[in-house]
Amino acid sequence: IAYLLQQIACCRHGTELLLNAGVLAALNTAANKYLKEEMQLTVTDLEPRFDAVGRETYGAVQIEPPAFLIGHLSLLNVMLATSCPPLPLPKRQSMALDAAKFLQSHANTVERLLKSYPRNGDLTAKFVTCLHLTSSALGRLENCNADGIFVGFTSEIATRNMDLSSALGGKVLARLEHRVLDLACHLSEYPFPSQLVPPFPTRLRDVERSRMAKMRHLSVNTSEGRCWWDLIPCDEGPSNSAQNGVIAFSTREQFSLPDPPTGSADAGRWRRKNTGRGDYRSGWSEEKYALAISSAEVNESCLAFLKSRAMVALSNSAPLDFYLNGVAIAKGLCRCSDAARAIQDRINFMYGTTGEREMNMMMDDNAVMDTGNQNTPSTFQVNRIERASLKSLGVLLGRCAESLLILASLQLRLFVRGFVSSEKRVVGDIAKERIDEFALALLPALEHTEIETMGVGCKAMATGDNEKADLSKNIAQNLREELERLCQPIH
Repeated sequence: IAYLLQQIACCRHGTELLLNAGVLAALNTAANKYLKEEMQLTVTDLEPRFDAVGRETYGAVQIEPPAFLIGHLSLLNVMLATSCPPLPLPKRQSMALDAAKFLQSHANTVERLLKSYPRNGDLTAKFVTCLHLTSSALGRLENCNADGIFVGFTSEIATRNMDLSSALGGKVLARLEHRVLDLACHLSEYPFPSQLVPPFPTRLRDVERSRMAKMRHLSVNTSEGRCWWDLIPCDEGPSNSAQNGVIAFSTREQFSLPDPPTGSADAGRWRRKNTGRGDYRSGWSEEKYALAISSAEVNESCLAFLKSRAMVALSNSAPLDFYLNGVAIAKGLCRCSDAARAIQDRINFMYGTTGEREMNMMMDDNAVMDTGNQNTPSTFQVNRIERASLKSLGVLLGRCAESLLILASLQLRLFVRGFVSSEKRVVGDIAKERIDEFALALLPALEHTEIETMGVGCKAMATGDNEKADLSKNIAQNLREELERLCQPIH
């Protein structure tokens, strides 16, 4: 039923028809029933939130999201994203607020999903998309007058209090923002398994070590190289996806593909070291490309939501509820940019093969067909699978790298606003210190990635427009100039 309603929402006047039929009210009714059942597991009645101890700590409680939830979320996202023709202002306002109520009812579910990625990865991606679309919808309402006409941000419009923070509740939104930020930084840092990714620039590693050294009362033990890829178990069953939402590496025989281009010269040595060990995580496959693409899609949704929240903070002259760590942004920028450019180089090489080489691949394909061994992939088949996977992944990683650049620029503007508008000297000093730390992390990343001169890899492939592809160059150049200007000593 949910899929059928999605198709209706995509039609002209479809969203308005569903709103008139009370579809969002029905979704919120189901969400409230789920919330009441969930709250029966609460430890205390002092706060209306889920407090049962989960398996990830020391308990044995594990709540699985209901099967209908992904359909409800998909329908809500389609309605928020599709509106042809544009809805009247009262209906837009009602839909945005109903979406916020839906998210509020499922806030604990969203938080658990963000903490347990890659478990239920598809559902996590849809929730983050819903957060972004709802935040954007409420933000557009702030910039419209009573007739639904865009007028820009004014104090009169601000009194409507239509921001996501007021709709969800400040504490709830702050928890979700921090979880989304944490997941985005982690996925940006590990688009591939830790054994395959290139090392960070030396200056960036030095900045991180220096930052850790300043913590005199806090001992930090980092699991170097541990990432979300290590949480994926091997599935011994016939299916390549385990039960209860857990993604699993299949033990079935699969086509062996070349290692993905990550920008690391060490990947080949890792492959040779692990060959023949019987570890299903070793070697690369189409299945692993699917996992990498899925994580990049989740990351793109996370970054889109964070950008929307940063822009709301700038527009409303309000503080940002979360702090973007310069080191984390710089590390993610390096990894996404390195991978996108390496993928672009690999694709250019594959498309640049001569007709003679293509003919050899086809002959190889025919030779395999003649042997009757249908399970052995030909060079042509392997190249076709690899090329399609690389194109999808490269475009996503390129967009993630550009989003990280934009996030860095927005955070810097927020720092500057806090420094310039501060009446108290101590607050201004703190803002200046944060700007300096931010610059120390970002400048080595900009130097390493060379985005200012080379742009972000795979961007032109996505847009087919070189002018749009050059946007990342301009953002990086402006970011460097602003960082260098602000880091100059104040006389």
